[in-house]
Amino acid sequence: MPHATEPQTVFRVRSPGDLIDLIPYLLGFHPRSSLVLIGLHEGRVAATARADLADIAASQVQLSETIQLVIRSKADQLIAAIYDDRARIGPNDSTTTTHRRHHSRAGPAGG
Repeated sequence: MPHATEPQTVFRVRSPGDLIDLIPYLLGFHPRSSLVLIGLHEGRVAATARADLADIAASQVQLSETIQLVIRSKADQLIAAIYDDRARIGPNDSTTTTHRRHHSRAGPAGG
């Protein structure tokens, strides 16, 4: 007897902010102090990877290997998002920690 498969959920992403909002759903938790990489293939999420910022700083994570995993998913775009609780935005870095700075940049993967 064939196994029933669950229908795939489709999320429409219309802006970089929408993609940032989607990251916790892709990972299954809200990242903190993390680098998140998302590989897109023909506009669809092909791979998602996360690494702790502390592990990256201590050279315990090889980012080149992580990026290669995303590229092997046939990704044609790579998006990176940094979650850092220490980041401050606003004049004189005096805003509260409830505001977070999110940066994402889309570009060709492997290029």
